[in-house]
Amino acid sequence: MGDHERSCAFREVRCEACGDAVPGKAMDAHVRDACAATVVDCANGCGERMARRLFAAHSAHSCTHARLECAFIKQGCHVRPMRREYAKHQAECASEHARLANMAEQSMRNLLDATLTKHRAEHARLHAEMESMRREI
Repeated sequence: MGDHERSCAFREVRCEACGDAVPGKAMDAHVRDACAATVVDCANGCGERMARRLFAAHSAHSCTHARLECAFIKQGCHVRPMRREYAKHQAECASEHARLANMAEQSMRNLLDATLTKHRAEHARLHAEMESMRREI
């Protein structure tokens, strides 16, 4: 192998952490940003360290600092507490969550009532039209 082949920045080298073949000049970026085997600090700030490939599962299932959607988001609660504070949020906001759920239920009832009224009016119109057609026959 010639000097150029040994020192060429574009020659493929194996990442010591994951074994992927990476162009030599891209190795620092690969290890810093992409290598699945590189040990990283939890991006949520919980203090855990893990291989990058494990971070998504850690964040989704066990990270105490991961932000969670409130179970009442569809009713209007947009608080995103940390996993470690989720139960506290649910307990402290129970009356607000009940109020939001009641408002959502009332809104749904109003929509159903309006839809039923519209359908009844359409039924009455069609019934009257049918009776008119019967009389014509």
